[in-house]
Amino acid sequence: MKILGKWKLYDFGAEYPNAVIPLNRWIASVEEANWKKAADVQSTWQHSRILSKNEILFNIGGNNFRLFALVVFEEGKVTVDWIKTHKDYDKWNKKR
Repeated sequence: MKILGKWKLYDFGAEYPNAVIPLNRWIASVEEANWKKAADVQSTWQHSRILSKNEILFNIGGNNFRLFALVVFEEGKVTVDWIKTHKDYDKWNKKR
């Protein structure tokens, strides 16, 4: 899969150094993946949550970080929309 918006992960890692290793693992596994449907994502990332046909919430780094991505399976593309600490995600989610 091709990852779009990877710079967001690098920026996040610069702010949260303990996220760098888990994010690099996520990047490597996604770039090696050949997902065709949402169920394929969960076979790679059991702790991901499918929000819709192409919206996926990933738990990264032992559930310390939340990464929201849009996946276009037909094109083999994963677009990083945002990444937050679990604490910041909880604050954001309560406001929705």
